Amino acid sequence: MDIEFSSGYVGFFSLISITLLIGFIYFIIGLFRNKKRLLQGVCIIVFCLVEIIISRVFINDQRQMSYAVGGNLIKSIEQYQITNGNYPKDINDLIPVFFDNIPNTHMGWYGRPFKYSVTDDKYSLSFDYHAFLICSYDEDTVNWYCDD
Repeated sequence: MDIEFSSGYVGFFSLISITLLIGFIYFIIGLFRNKKRLLQGVCIIVFCLVEIIISRVFINDQRQMSYAVGGNLIKSIEQYQITNGNYPKDINDLIPVFFDNIPNTHMGWYGRPFKYSVTDDKYSLSFDYHAFLICSYDEDTVNWYCDD
């Protein structure tokens, strides 16, 4: 579950961080006082580490799928520019010629909208991919860059 904030989202990894901290506390208590807590702490820590690895793979897959969807948006934006002599002022200007609906990214459970902005001679397309981190398309290098 993700919790939306104005500049991004915090969700799964905050819960894992708190659970991991609890696991370490149980582990430390188990070392000195209660062997049952030691086993519980080890189980919690192992569970959290497995979840982090699995979610990292899942997030990378979502990011790759979002690149592909973004690639279709980019082609449409550039075709719009060739046809009309300027970039669309709003991403919804691509409807209905190029899309019935503007596609979302594949990030999160339900996908999130792409962020689009334009100046006279350049456009920007980006998406949130992880708590407060953004992937952006650079039209000069024709590549996606993520701040990680």
